Amino acid sequence: MANGLKKDYSDYTFKQLALSITKDISDPKEKVYALAHWTTYNIPYDYELLKVIEQYENKEITANEYEDLRYDFREAFRLRKGVCHHITLVFNMLCHHAGIKAYYVSGPVTVQRTNGFDIGRHAWSLVEIEGDYYSLDVTWIDNRKGTINKEYFLQQGN
Repeated sequence: MANGLKKDYSDYTFKQLALSITKDISDPKEKVYALAHWTTYNIPYDYELLKVIEQYENKEITANEYEDLRYDFREAFRLRKGVCHHITLVFNMLCHHAGIKAYYVSGPVTVQRTNGFDIGRHAWSLVEIEGDYYSLDVTWIDNRKGTINKEYFLQQGN
């Protein structure tokens, strides 16, 4: 397996990965950047699962069908895909093992759709660095150009 990671995806595996990503980095903001970059490029958004979630919310599928198709953040890590909830939890777990305090935040967001705007649910992180708190959205920082969209990276006061 890549990076010599164990297949059980335990806390030990997350810790190994977090320490591997941040081993040569001492600056906490740079650690957060490295962990966010890894998460963004290794756990892409799962649009198929998003469709399942929307079908469940619109009562187009049953709760049993939904339970059969959904997965937790450890499975997202194994599958290398997830929705904002999974991506945020994977990032937060990596931060935890790198010594960075990261908190899970969820709430409504305005989302642009083809027929206008809509209110949707979303999840992102709040990280503590040297006593200051920053919002960081690991899902929305991904611009797929090899760099991070700074608009959603380490924002204060949000």
